[in-house]
Amino acid sequence: MGQVEKTVFLSYRRANIPWALTIFQNLKRHGYDVFIDYKGIASGSFERVILDNIGSRAHFLVLLTPSALNRCREPGDWFRREIETAIDLQRNIVPIFLKGFGFKSPQIASQLTGKLAALQSYNGLTVPADYFDEAMARLRKSFLNVSLDTVLHPVSDAAILATSDDQEAAEAAPQVTEAELTAQEWFERGCALSNPKEEMRCWNETIRLDPNFGLAFHNRAGLFGDRDDLEAALSDYNEAVRLMPDDPSSWVFRGVTRRKLGDEQGARDDFAQAYGLAPEATHQFLIENGHVPIPVPAELKAALSDPDKAVRDNAEKALELWEVSYRFSVDDDMDLGRKYNVMLRILGEAIDHFPKFATAYRKRGELYVALLDHKSAVPQFTKAIRLNPRDAHAYSERGWARWRYGNGNTVAALRDLDAAVRLEPENWLFLENRGRIRRDYGDFKGARADFDEAIRIKPDHASCYYERALVLKHLGRRADAINDFEMYLDRERTTGYRDYHEEENARTLVRELRKTKKYAVG
Repeated sequence: MGQVEKTVFLSYRRANIPWALTIFQNLKRHGYDVFIDYKGIASGSFERVILDNIGSRAHFLVLLTPSALNRCREPGDWFRREIETAIDLQRNIVPIFLKGFGFKSPQIASQLTGKLAALQSYNGLTVPADYFDEAMARLRKSFLNVSLDTVLHPVSDAAILATSDDQEAAEAAPQVTEAELTAQEWFERGCALSNPKEEMRCWNETIRLDPNFGLAFHNRAGLFGDRDDLEAALSDYNEAVRLMPDDPSSWVFRGVTRRKLGDEQGARDDFAQAYGLAPEATHQFLIENGHVPIPVPAELKAALSDPDKAVRDNAEKALELWEVSYRFSVDDDMDLGRKYNVMLRILGEAIDHFPKFATAYRKRGELYVALLDHKSAVPQFTKAIRLNPRDAHAYSERGWARWRYGNGNTVAALRDLDAAVRLEPENWLFLENRGRIRRDYGDFKGARADFDEAIRIKPDHASCYYERALVLKHLGRRADAINDFEMYLDRERTTGYRDYHEEENARTLVRELRKTKKYAVG
C-alpha cells in the first residue's frame, strides 16, 4: 500500500505568476511542501534543480491558461519538458484549468504533440478566481489526498542550496489579491483574441486591476504602435521595462519606438540593454528588421579597445564580451576568418595574464575546431582538463575533436565522451555525440541507447531522430527507422532547423525502406 504524500511541484508560465503564487501560499498554509520557481533559478544550476525537484515530489500541478501551451513546440521549452518529466516519472499529475482553457481549442490542440498529448487524459480541476478557496479545498481533499506507490528521488544538496532563497522569497511574498487573479483572466482573454479593439479593452482592464502587470503594458504598447500613437507606446514600454527589466523584448521594442520618435541615442541604449540580455535573439531581430548598425554596449567597446586591462580586471567577463564580439561582429565588414583571428589573439592575452585560466584554453580549443584545425584543438582541451578535471564540456569537445581528427583516435574519443556523460548525465548533446562515435566504431546497440536517452531529454531536437534512424536501419528495424526519419522531417520543418543535405538523404532512405514489402517489427 502506498502512503499519502504532501509534496508538490508547481509548474507554470511566468505570465501566470499571481495564480502560481496564490496556489503556493494556500498549500503551504495547509502543510504542503511546495516547490515553485518564483524569482528564477540561476542558469548554471537550473536544469538540475528543476529535474531534482520534480523527482522528489509526489504531486505535479500544472497551471493551464489559454496561452500556457503556445510555445510548447519550440525547441528547449521548459514548461513542456517539466510536464514530460512528470509523465515519465509517473507523478500524480493534476492539471489546473484556469478560465478560458479547453483542450478542444484548435490553438491548444495543435500543441499537444508527442508525450504532451497524454495531458488530456489526466483528471483536472477548474479554479475560478471568485471561487478560489472552494476549489483549493477540493484540490486538497480529492486530488492530493491519495495513496501513492511512486518512487521518490532525493533532492541533491546543490539543488537544495540553489532553491532555498527562492522558496523563502515566495513564502514572504504579499498575499495575492482577487483583483490580481481577475487581471490574469482578462490578460488571458486578450491573448486569445485577434480583434485589436477587443484586445485593447482586455489590456486596459488587466492594467486597471493590476497596475504591475508588465506583459499587459508590453502588449498594449504594441497596439499603440500599430496605431502610430508612438508617445502612448513609449509610455507603456517605459512601464514594461520598469516592471520587467530582464525581458529583452521590451527593451528592443522601446528602442524601435524611440528610433521612430527621432531619439537615436535612446534607441541605441535600449538595443544595447537587450543585446546584453539576449545577444542572439536581439541580433537576429535587429538584422531582420533593418536596424543597423548593431549597437555595441559600452563595456564591450572598452574591452575591445584595451584587452590587457579588461583581462586583468575580470578575465571571465572579458571572455564573455569577446565571445559576443566575434559571433556578432562590431564591425560589419569584418570577415569570419578575421574575427576568429581576433578572438585567438584575445584568448592568447588572457592565457598570458592567467596561465591557469582553464576556460580560456577550452575556448581556444573551440576556436581551433571552428577553423577545422582539430590537431591544434586537442592540446588546448587537454590543458583545460588538467586545470579543471570537472569541465565536462572540455572532455566532450576533446572527444569530438579526436573523432573528427581521426588517425585511430576513436577509442580515446569514446573515453572522453564517457567522462563528459559521467559528469553531466542529462546533457543530451554529449549523449548524441557519443552515439555518433559509437556508431562509427560499430557499437550500434550502444549508439541506439545513447540516442534513446538524448531523445528522452531533448524530444524536440531533430538531429537525434535522424541519427537514431540510421542506427535502426543498420539493425534491420525498418519500421522504426522509417518512423524516426519521419519524426526528424517533422521537427526539421516545425522547429526551424534546416539541413537540406540531411533532409534529402532522409527522404531518399524512407523511399528505399518503403520498397520492402514486409517491415521488421519495431
